[in-house]
Amino acid sequence: MELYLIALKDAGAIEPYRRKEIDKIGKEFKDPDDFYVNEDLALMAWGGNTKILNEKKLPVPKTWDDLANPIYKGMINVASPAQSGTALTIFTNLHDMYGGWDYIDKLHKNIFQYNSSGGVAGRQAARGECLIGMTYDFALLLLKNEGFPLEVVYPPKTPYAAEGSALVAGAKNQEEAKLFLDFLSSKEAMLAVGKEVTVVTRTDVTLPDAWKPQVSKINLYKLKKGYDVTKFADEWSKRYTK
Repeated sequence: MELYLIALKDAGAIEPYRRKEIDKIGKEFKDPDDFYVNEDLALMAWGGNTKILNEKKLPVPKTWDDLANPIYKGMINVASPAQSGTALTIFTNLHDMYGGWDYIDKLHKNIFQYNSSGGVAGRQAARGECLIGMTYDFALLLLKNEGFPLEVVYPPKTPYAAEGSALVAGAKNQEEAKLFLDFLSSKEAMLAVGKEVTVVTRTDVTLPDAWKPQVSKINLYKLKKGYDVTKFADEWSKRYTK
């Protein structure tokens, strides 16, 4: 997750390395000082169990404000940001886009369960153990593709986790490490990674799966400020766990 790479850069734990095909990486997905590169994105979304929602005569929520509507009280599952990087991405972005805890307070009232793993909520929604599961989109898309009654929603302002790599400062085998980093940013590697994610960051790679979303139509949300992830998770825990 990019927040961790930024923290490593600030701590001096990684050092700059300019990769061979760096110009093929979208400019918003690489550090301007060449400390790290993000190779792929996990988009945050939710899946609504259409079978049960229809039975309850409830629509699948389409926006963040819809999701906080009291009609969905006790119907939503998501991981805890104190235990899951997926949830940490979701909740730091919500805190950032709404300017504080007020929206998260409202959403909390609709949460049935906080899980310890990011992908669990999607499986729970697919099986009908909850009505709405918030997680990374690929987990939801796989379940929908398997035939589960899920509608996958990318809200306006879709958070994402940018997964990347960097050169460890003072690494003993730097030349080998640089070869590996070059490979991770290559077209070959991103086509391989693209079998497990929705978005890769090379501008010359188009992923072939027809059931994946048209990313150009998704409004990705970029954090306006940095977060100390440990402090944020601790504060979230104080507010929302017993």
